[in-house]
Amino acid sequence: TTQPASTIAGTTATLNGSVNPNGAISTAYFEYGLTTTYTSSTSITGIPSGTSSVNVSLPVSSLTPGTDYHYRLVAENGAGITRGPDAIFTTLPLPPIVTTVAATPLSTTSARLNGTVRAQNGSAAVTFEWGTDGVNFPNSLAGTPTPVTGDTVTAVSADVSNLQQFATYSFRVKATSAGGTTTGGVLTFQPAIISGLDRAASSAPEAFTGAVTVTLLSSGGPTGWRFVGDLQWNASGTTVGNMTSGTRIIEYRPLAGYIQPPPEVVGITAGQPPLVINRDYYLAPVAGNGGLNVILKPDSITTGTGRAQWRLQGQTEADWRDSGTTLSSLPAGAYLVECKPVNGRATPAVTPVQVTEGQVSAPTIVYLLADLQTGALPVVVPDFATVTADSSGAYSLVGQFRSHAGVSSGFVVKDRVVATAGHVVWDDVTASAVQGLQWLYQRHSGTYEPTPITPRGFYLLTGYASQRASETAGSFSPQSRNLDIASVYFNQSAGRGGFTGFLASDLNNNEFLLSSANKILAGYPINDIPLIDQGRLHTTTPANLAFTAIGSTSDVNRTFFTTTVRSTGGNSGGPLLVQHSSGIYYPAAIYLGGSGQTLVRALDSAAVDLFERARLSGIDDQPHGTGGITHSGVTAISAGGYGALKVTIEPAEARAAGAKWNISDKNPIKNSGDQLNALNPKTYTIVFTTSVPGFQNLASSDVTIAANQLYEITFTYAPASSPQETWRQTYFGTTSNTGNAADTFDFDGDGFTNAQEYAAGTNPTSAGDYFKANNPTRTANTFSVSTAGKAGRTYVLERSTTMAANSWITVTTQGPLASDAAVTLSDAATPSDAAFYRIRVTGP
Repeated sequence: TTQPASTIAGTTATLNGSVNPNGAISTAYFEYGLTTTYTSSTSITGIPSGTSSVNVSLPVSSLTPGTDYHYRLVAENGAGITRGPDAIFTTLPLPPIVTTVAATPLSTTSARLNGTVRAQNGSAAVTFEWGTDGVNFPNSLAGTPTPVTGDTVTAVSADVSNLQQFATYSFRVKATSAGGTTTGGVLTFQPAIISGLDRAASSAPEAFTGAVTVTLLSSGGPTGWRFVGDLQWNASGTTVGNMTSGTRIIEYRPLAGYIQPPPEVVGITAGQPPLVINRDYYLAPVAGNGGLNVILKPDSITTGTGRAQWRLQGQTEADWRDSGTTLSSLPAGAYLVECKPVNGRATPAVTPVQVTEGQVSAPTIVYLLADLQTGALPVVVPDFATVTADSSGAYSLVGQFRSHAGVSSGFVVKDRVVATAGHVVWDDVTASAVQGLQWLYQRHSGTYEPTPITPRGFYLLTGYASQRASETAGSFSPQSRNLDIASVYFNQSAGRGGFTGFLASDLNNNEFLLSSANKILAGYPINDIPLIDQGRLHTTTPANLAFTAIGSTSDVNRTFFTTTVRSTGGNSGGPLLVQHSSGIYYPAAIYLGGSGQTLVRALDSAAVDLFERARLSGIDDQPHGTGGITHSGVTAISAGGYGALKVTIEPAEARAAGAKWNISDKNPIKNSGDQLNALNPKTYTIVFTTSVPGFQNLASSDVTIAANQLYEITFTYAPASSPQETWRQTYFGTTSNTGNAADTFDFDGDGFTNAQEYAAGTNPTSAGDYFKANNPTRTANTFSVSTAGKAGRTYVLERSTTMAANSWITVTTQGPLASDAAVTLSDAATPSDAAFYRIRVTGP
């Protein structure tokens, strides 16, 4: 009888059976082999004679691991040969052979762990183990594929996620089969890093000894002056000093019943005596038929006791008016509107409004939620020298934004790029850019007044504008806050050559905000701040501030809150700084405000993308969003260490007109949707077809190709510009009829709208260049007047004896002019009594 084999190993086994000699055994042996042909045999000796069954065993060797073998017991005596039944045993496989292979970064929070396994004819279960100390491996994940069978070397991998930047991870591959467990060597890796740790210190401030004194003459109430964007009016005779050299715009406080001086550009020179300006207020006509209807938002606070109301500044308690109420019979001119305090809301700043003869002006003023947070307030940085001497990064690269909407904060993340909150640059009421945006780097009011610089543009996260449009003005949903980030770019250095770098993370459990590292909130708060400290940098004391995520879903998971510190209006857009292991503080989030808690928006790869788009626009003054890169994506591929690139061109009309692409060292030209494969990992320059009919040329763009990744990117050709769009691009950096470039907006405050400046051919960004009549001269029978003529314009001299709307007649016409030249227009036959004259200009 054949019995089960025992002590089976990789190359050895013991064959078992029993035999009854029925007398005397002449021969006994085991037959074995891979099949029932039994190619091998081994004799058994020492079986006693008799009629009792005897158990017999025999070890065999030189077997093949992991292999099925057939065997049986054979015995012979004088009566014949007997063969036992066939049985099967399987040798055990040898232990797996494993090798740990270098990891592949997949993203900022994930990596692919790699290895190889040779199962040696077994079935080997594969796992990867990892940790951070190189000794303990508390984390494990099944490999792909698992199990591995056969006797060939098989590549295995496992994708791990939720990894932290800057951490060094150790890992190894392990395989277990019936033959045993084998562990590969230990290797290390770091996740891809999106944080920008490059920093640069600012150069020393330029001289700031310039000054200006303004004296105002008026027979009526309070007058005042200020630089455009400031919150406070200066009294007549005030000297403002400590200014750097450069131009600034001064505006004058409206005074009911008077015509105040128009805004004007002044040049300040450091090291020179104060610039002295004397201006007069003139009495306005007493009668008027203009109107003012102020709309207050949100609607929920405009009814009931304690509701929002408005009045002209200086009026009595009896003059408070409800939202939507019209104040009639106002002479044309500028007025100041103040709003009534409302519980739980921040009182809007006093707002200048313009009333036009025969029209009702209807400005909208928004009450934002009041700052009701708990926690420690930031305190003022005591002196300007402390700010400029800072080497730890705690607050040296912060500045103040100001605009017609108020003041806020920001920080320099790249040489020409300032990060801030989205609501700092976006006006909910007009659904467009805020007007009059200026940047004052390292301002320290009363000590250091830098020359304000005007940005060329800004980028918002996709969806922010539409999200705000769907919500009530003055309130922000968690979804809005999660998109509340902007990068503002300039065509010059925003930080005197300095920039901060940043800490960015794509983890929901942000490793910087949720760390035990010291953190600081910095910015320029205004509300509840003493007047002397407004316009000066404030910071909280370094401490391990406790932050909590608003939520885990993708529409809110970048917003965090704390109740350990707080700030007030004006601090919006300022940085939340986290101390890196190097000891340097880097921005890791943007302060958003909040009610009952302090909200910050963490920096992540989406923010870094905004910074990079802004950096490119600051360098080449071309858009890198609309009319440039619109979206891109990276897909993992297996390409033997090479990368691939796929480019799509939009719109279809541009493709039909011949738009194609290529990379600068490849041929031939590629069509939209084509893919280039087998690219060596490096940075390539993508170039595009020029002179595509009906479209603007598209600037070349750099793209970095990584090994084993397909980079898919879409570029959009912008439609060809009209002459007026080209004019807007020249002066405002955009072709759109919006924001600073809107036809109805008077950017330089000289009394002429952008559309009028375009028609007249004057500079819309210079308050000193506007259409005006010069040198009126009258003799007995003639009248002449001149103007600075512009190329392409036609000038018409018109006359009226009454100034009635339909009483003007054309006297003479000159133009269109071939080039800029002085124009003199004359009336050779003037009326015998009084007459009025004007010049009308028409543009292209």
